[in-house]
Amino acid sequence: MMMSTLQSTGCLLCRGPLDVWYELPHIWHQPKGTPPYAIFWCGNCAFGLLFPCPSQQELDSFYGDNYFARYARESSERYQGQTDFAPVRPSLLDRVRVHVAWRSDRGRPLDTTALSRVIGPGPLRICDIGCGTGRLLADLQAIGHHVVGVEVDENARRRTAAKGIDVFPGYAEALPDEIKGRPFDVVTMIHVLEHCADPLQALRNAAALLRPGGYLAVEVPNNEAISAHRSGPAWFYCDAGRHLNFFTEKSLANAVKSLNFEIVERRFSGYVSVFLNNRLAAERVTWDLLYAGENASLRGRPARNSKRGQWITLARTLFASPPRKYEVVGIIARRAE
Repeated sequence: MMMSTLQSTGCLLCRGPLDVWYELPHIWHQPKGTPPYAIFWCGNCAFGLLFPCPSQQELDSFYGDNYFARYARESSERYQGQTDFAPVRPSLLDRVRVHVAWRSDRGRPLDTTALSRVIGPGPLRICDIGCGTGRLLADLQAIGHHVVGVEVDENARRRTAAKGIDVFPGYAEALPDEIKGRPFDVVTMIHVLEHCADPLQALRNAAALLRPGGYLAVEVPNNEAISAHRSGPAWFYCDAGRHLNFFTEKSLANAVKSLNFEIVERRFSGYVSVFLNNRLAAERVTWDLLYAGENASLRGRPARNSKRGQWITLARTLFASPPRKYEVVGIIARRAE
């Protein structure tokens, strides 16, 4: 029934057919016995989506009252009880593994430095949709740009406003009236699209804010990464439930280009953290919460991560292409004149 219902809708990007990629007995941070979900995959777009789409009530329970504080607490708690993998006790082999990864890391995050090289010195008008606590905007403001943020989390907005930044409540799919009709030179969406029920509408809204020739900068988890396939739904960046969309370089680029943008630069980052002890412990805890005691025949069920698994991932990724090596993909694109 789930499959036929979703097939009638199809892929959000191309409306093509979808296949089950992962079956989830429940959302990882929700109790056992809560509803099951599945991540469906479009082979044509290299794009996945969570089905059924959680209701607003479910999403509210997934995020809680203070998402950023809750997520930070979860990130810390996910390795409690895994004392043999605690980051304060790395073995010699652990240090060797991380050092080898560090030596081969050529990642380029989509940060203030990366943006500045493309957009120029300014001062420019910049809007960050889903600005969180305003760290990126504060950095951009410090080098002379005129910045404004959009953020749904009230506590995060307060922290952004405390930095002297104008910030308004809203979603990427429903922008606040305060910023509509204000032409911006740059719009950024950093780890936002994966949360959107309608990522194409979110991109259309961002495009509508830009002047002709303006720049759009988008960054998302990269589900083509070898580490993502290794850990499946237990992958640190999967977070199915709060993440509704699962992008790759191909699907992100195609979504952006469909709105009459020219891609200026692709950036990949996120590698060394794959091999840290706290990452391993977090994924093991997530795996236990999802799969311990569950049916072993669940589609896409991965093996529980281990130090041996980390070494195998290191061997497979050292000389891999960027879309396969790195866990995060970013795109800077220019709107047509």
